Amino acid sequence: MTTRMLALRLFVLVFTCAQFSFGQMTKETASGTEEKRVLNVNRLFNEAGIRNDIDTLDRLMAANYRTLGIHGEVTGTKQSFLSLMKAGRMTFTFHKDRTLRVKIKGTTAVVTGESTTRGTVEGRPFNLRYRFSDVYEKHDGQWQIVLSRLTAIILQ
Repeated sequence: MTTRMLALRLFVLVFTCAQFSFGQMTKETASGTEEKRVLNVNRLFNEAGIRNDIDTLDRLMAANYRTLGIHGEVTGTKQSFLSLMKAGRMTFTFHKDRTLRVKIKGTTAVVTGESTTRGTVEGRPFNLRYRFSDVYEKHDGQWQIVLSRLTAIILQ
């Protein structure tokens, strides 16, 4: 992904979040139906991670999925994430979300919240409590995660 494309995607994320924070809601948002669908995809994604269910993770992640670091830099892609999972170099043993919020505008949704996740990376255990923002887009009628940004609260 070029720097220009990343900057554009970041602008859309910030613009979308800013609109949501000022109370602009779609008709779908008011009904709660789409929020439930997005939260269900979020739940399925987390459960698939615990089960190491690569097929489900692959289906729920958009082809252009990226993770962002604290300075907005790309720290991972769909391919790198799935590769680590397939090789057993990254495992998840526990995941719990708290204070989830969903905002939807058209075919874009933003889920924010706090989570605790435990597992291993390269054989080393981790226990991470963090805030997150995940961006979902609706493709062919299905919500897929396209962007994740985590901010650590406690790292052990």
